[in-house]
Amino acid sequence: MGSPDIRRGRVVAVCMSPNHGYPTYPQEAVTVGSLGIVGDAHSGYMRESFTRPGTMKPNDRPISIVADEVRAEMSEKFGVDIDPGDFNEQVLVEGLGDLSDVEIGSAITFESGVELKVTETLNHVLN
Repeated sequence: MGSPDIRRGRVVAVCMSPNHGYPTYPQEAVTVGSLGIVGDAHSGYMRESFTRPGTMKPNDRPISIVADEVRAEMSEKFGVDIDPGDFNEQVLVEGLGDLSDVEIGSAITFESGVELKVTETLNHVLN
């Protein structure tokens, strides 16, 4: 059995908002709890279902991670300034590529010791 794919990157921004909607706002620091980022609207036990609007489901994705490389590419492609938080992400990282090859079930570990499990990817949503 091979070793897991280990890559090193850097956190560019951590973002949150107490209100649902766009954007989230960059913070100096955040506290990650068992239900997501403390104080962020995306944390909690339940979330609204996008496939069944008006219904709730267990919150399986309280923290979203976006690659800064994608943010920069979209800014250039569309000729607009896309700032950290404009994708409604909680964590913006660089140096890990566009994250399209990260598999569901993978673990992302930060220097602080926080470990997040990947439960959904954009590729999974689009396919």
